[in-house]
Amino acid sequence: MKIENNTTRQHILNCGYQLIARQGFSNVGLAQILKHAQVPKGSFYHYFKSKELFGEALIQDYFTHYQIELETLFNAPHINAYDKLITYWQRWIDAQNTQGVVHTCLVVKLSAEVSDLSESMRLALLSGAKNK
Repeated sequence: MKIENNTTRQHILNCGYQLIARQGFSNVGLAQILKHAQVPKGSFYHYFKSKELFGEALIQDYFTHYQIELETLFNAPHINAYDKLITYWQRWIDAQNTQGVVHTCLVVKLSAEVSDLSESMRLALLSGAKNK
């Protein structure tokens, strides 16, 4: 699979998210991420110097996309507040029913796990949660 350089980093993050959402951070090895993303090890290390830094980037990416999604919905001028809330909860229900664990909340999934692993990942989770 050939992926353009400007999207390779995001592709690795997306593939890593899918695996980590299902199995947890500790249970996913670099080889699994590389195989799932179909990228060479050098590509991974070009963007992420370690699995821990990949984890931090994954958390930051999760919060960035989640914030954009929330802002898009809640800043929509043509939708009243009630409909915005109903839409938010309906999207959440739909995601749980149709996509299951693949769209699990990364904060919930990783909170207990990284508390024992990495100070920097724990800080990324805390700072992201505070800002959102």
